[in-house]
Amino acid sequence: MNFNKLFVADIERAFQSAAKNRAEALILLSSPVLTQRKQIAEVAEKHRVPAIYSRPEDVISGGLLSYGVNVGDLDRRAAV
Repeated sequence: MNFNKLFVADIERAFQSAAKNRAEALILLSSPVLTQRKQIAEVAEKHRVPAIYSRPEDVISGGLLSYGVNVGDLDRRAAV
Protein backbone atom coordinates (compact mmCIF):
# COMPACT_ATOMS: atom_id res chain seq x y z
CA MET A 1 0.00 0.00 0.00
CA ASN A 2 1.37 3.42 -0.96
CA PHE A 3 0.77 5.59 2.10
CA ASN A 4 2.29 8.63 0.41
CA LYS A 5 -0.42 8.55 -2.29
CA LEU A 6 -3.13 8.16 0.35
CA PHE A 7 -1.79 11.10 2.32
CA VAL A 8 -1.68 13.34 -0.75
CA ALA A 9 -5.33 12.40 -1.45
CA ASP A 10 -6.16 13.34 2.15
CA ILE A 11 -4.49 16.71 1.65
CA GLU A 12 -6.62 17.34 -1.43
CA ARG A 13 -9.82 16.41 0.43
CA ALA A 14 -8.91 18.62 3.39
CA PHE A 15 -8.38 21.65 1.15
CA GLN A 16 -11.56 20.94 -0.80
CA SER A 17 -13.44 20.94 2.48
CA ALA A 18 -11.75 24.15 3.63
CA ALA A 19 -12.59 25.90 0.36
CA LYS A 20 -16.16 24.58 0.38
CA ASN A 21 -16.68 25.88 3.91
CA ARG A 22 -15.22 29.24 2.89
CA ALA A 23 -12.13 29.08 5.05
CA GLU A 24 -10.42 32.45 4.95
CA ALA A 25 -6.99 31.05 5.76
CA LEU A 26 -5.21 28.02 7.08
CA ILE A 27 -2.51 27.62 9.73
CA LEU A 28 -0.31 24.54 9.40
CA LEU A 29 1.62 23.69 12.53
CA SER A 30 4.88 21.80 12.50
CA SER A 31 4.39 18.04 12.53
CA PRO A 32 6.54 15.05 11.66
CA VAL A 33 3.54 13.72 9.70
CA LEU A 34 3.33 16.73 7.37
CA THR A 35 6.37 15.97 5.22
CA GLN A 36 4.74 16.67 1.84
CA ARG A 37 5.52 20.40 1.96
CA LYS A 38 5.49 20.95 -1.78
CA GLN A 39 2.19 19.12 -2.31
CA ILE A 40 0.52 21.01 0.54
CA ALA A 41 1.65 24.36 -0.88
CA GLU A 42 0.46 23.41 -4.38
CA VAL A 43 -2.98 22.30 -3.17
CA ALA A 44 -3.37 25.43 -1.01
CA GLU A 45 -2.62 27.59 -4.05
CA LYS A 46 -4.93 25.55 -6.28
CA HIS A 47 -7.85 26.03 -3.88
CA ARG A 48 -6.92 29.67 -3.26
CA VAL A 49 -6.70 29.19 0.50
CA PRO A 50 -3.90 31.31 1.96
CA ALA A 51 -1.81 29.27 4.35
CA ILE A 52 0.71 30.25 7.00
CA TYR A 53 3.30 27.74 8.11
CA SER A 54 5.41 27.43 11.24
CA ARG A 55 8.68 26.61 9.44
CA PRO A 56 10.63 28.50 6.78
CA GLU A 57 11.24 25.24 4.91
CA ASP A 58 7.56 25.25 3.98
CA VAL A 59 7.97 28.62 2.27
CA ILE A 60 11.06 27.40 0.45
CA SER A 61 8.87 24.54 -0.82
CA GLY A 62 6.31 27.01 -2.19
CA GLY A 63 4.23 28.07 0.81
CA LEU A 64 2.90 31.60 1.17
CA LEU A 65 4.60 32.64 4.43
CA SER A 66 5.89 31.34 7.73
CA TYR A 67 5.93 32.73 11.23
CA GLY A 68 7.73 31.06 14.08
CA VAL A 69 11.00 30.60 15.86
CA ASN A 70 14.27 30.09 14.05
CA VAL A 71 15.35 26.68 15.34
CA GLY A 72 18.91 27.11 14.08
CA ASP A 73 19.21 30.38 15.99
CA LEU A 74 17.85 28.74 19.15
CA ASP A 75 20.44 25.96 18.80
CA ARG A 76 23.27 28.47 18.41
CA ARG A 77 22.10 30.40 21.48
CA ALA A 78 21.84 27.21 23.52
CA ALA A 79 25.40 26.28 22.57
CA VAL A 80 26.71 29.55 23.99
